[in-house]
Amino acid sequence: MNVFVIGAAGRVGRETVKSLVNKGHTVSAADIRIDAITESDNVKAVKFDLHDSASYLSKAIVGHDAVIFAAGSTVEEEMLRIDAFGVVKASEAAKLAGVTRFILLSAKWAMYPELWSQIDIKDSVEKSHDFYIAKYFANYHVIRDEELQFTIIEPDILTDTTSTGKIELNNMQAIGTSVRDAAEVLATCVDNDKTIGKIYTINNGETPIKDALNNTSGMH
Repeated sequence: MNVFVIGAAGRVGRETVKSLVNKGHTVSAADIRIDAITESDNVKAVKFDLHDSASYLSKAIVGHDAVIFAAGSTVEEEMLRIDAFGVVKASEAAKLAGVTRFILLSAKWAMYPELWSQIDIKDSVEKSHDFYIAKYFANYHVIRDEELQFTIIEPDILTDTTSTGKIELNNMQAIGTSVRDAAEVLATCVDNDKTIGKIYTINNGETPIKDALNNTSGMH
């Protein structure tokens, strides 16, 4: 498949591109920081600025089979533009380009604001409270768009720990998720139709990624 990865120069984006290539896909690695992307036979760097209009962004997405949104703001002032409205524009751009498969990297607890005050996760959320609010609204925009074949991946706090290729679903405690494992989950969803219309809350665990994503009892 030909996959368009938004935020390809970021921590998760870079690993997602690698995972997609390892699975035999071709990738358009899209980011505003195009100089941070290494091209190869299967990877093409694409300048992509989420400040642009959806109609303009759609031109770069034409001809792809799926879009993965792994972008994130690097400064607080850009949070609404990138983490919230960036998702809105990217999903609209994908539809304008005729691409309905849309995989979104979100954040654990984003869908559950009633949990944000719980003692075991309160500190984690309060450090990035506006980020979780942005993710909440971005998630709901995607979910309510009946034209999108979406999958939302909600990892725990991302860590640079060694990848195990194993995860756990729907554990709401603060545990942590390897960056590489989060990327592997995103890449695995691309050609797995069982993940369409699903939201996965993930963290480090003991179940192989492919098996976890195929386990319907673990989805919500």
